[in-house]
Amino acid sequence: MDQGEFAHICDTENAYYPFASKSEWELANWLASGALAQKEIDTNLHLQHTKDFPVSFNTAKDLCTHIESLPEVPCWHFQEIKVGLYQTKDPLILYWCDGLEVVEHLFGNPVFAHCMDMHPYQEFEETVNGVECVYGEFMSADHAWEIQAS
Repeated sequence: MDQGEFAHICDTENAYYPFASKSEWELANWLASGALAQKEIDTNLHLQHTKDFPVSFNTAKDLCTHIESLPEVPCWHFQEIKVGLYQTKDPLILYWCDGLEVVEHLFGNPVFAHCMDMHPYQEFEETVNGVECVYGEFMSADHAWEIQAS
């Protein structure tokens, strides 16, 4: 997919990128769900309704290219846990993902770029008792300031 062609979408805070909107994503999700063959998808995309309300993909191949351009997300792993000779009614299954992969995904995803605080901050609020510190996110906590100072 030509990144320049979709730069206007990517540069915004569009959570549905590479699709232009939620409705376009919903259409793509339905088309890609396997209900239609690729030829039927192409036929659907050439209907007058689709021409009146254009989408950023024109063929099933374009749709696949959009889907393949989506960033990969950290995968879940699982393993059965056995505790010595103890038997359980149902197997104990531990589901987990690699924490480092999750952090790399979050920091590398432009959708979250404006949601992350990298520096400690303080917020204050005037009350009847005077000015008081307001705590919300981690970076507004005293501990974040202590870590920064050390």
